[in-house]
Amino acid sequence: MRFACFLVLVLLLTVPFAPAQTQLPNSTPAATQEVASSDNVDVQELVLKQFGPEFTVVGASQFDVDMNGDGIPDAVIMARSKDPLLGEGEFHYKVVDPYGDYFGYGNPKVTLQFAIQADPAQAHTVLLIIHGAGKEGWRAAVPQAKFVIANVPYQKLSFKRATLKKKVVTTIIAEDTDEVEAAVYWSGKKYKWEPMGSSH
Repeated sequence: MRFACFLVLVLLLTVPFAPAQTQLPNSTPAATQEVASSDNVDVQELVLKQFGPEFTVVGASQFDVDMNGDGIPDAVIMARSKDPLLGEGEFHYKVVDPYGDYFGYGNPKVTLQFAIQADPAQAHTVLLIIHGAGKEGWRAAVPQAKFVIANVPYQKLSFKRATLKKKVVTTIIAEDTDEVEAAVYWSGKKYKWEPMGSSH
């Protein structure tokens, strides 16, 4: 359903899409690590401070992971928001849509509205990522960067280490309702989404 809607959007915008399915380069065969929360962390309070009142934590979060390969601990938080763009300026985060970007059009100001019409429940689900700064990592009052990843379809998340451009980074493995896995990872400049095939 979501794929069909994005296909229609892309065709309407006359943006060609036919990207080849690729595998993450140099992905390690290390065991998948399930999501887990950090001790002594009020995750909702952290989200309120860093992203604002538009976001509600909805599941387990992963802390002390290195999403961008700089050796500083980052955080990934599962959340929901009816309007993730609302606090973008005030709280200094960036809303991105790597899923839509993969299919040729990733402007979240457009794709968020389109996704809400297609699948309201999934459209409100987001991933909050904090790139940590200094010794405090993701706990820093002013992190290195903050991202809201919208429109990534998932029912279950796990994490795996991979080497990208000579840097070891953490990839988010997103499994959707059809048990098809995809990877969300930091390319060095932005977050990207790539399909990995069935989890069977």
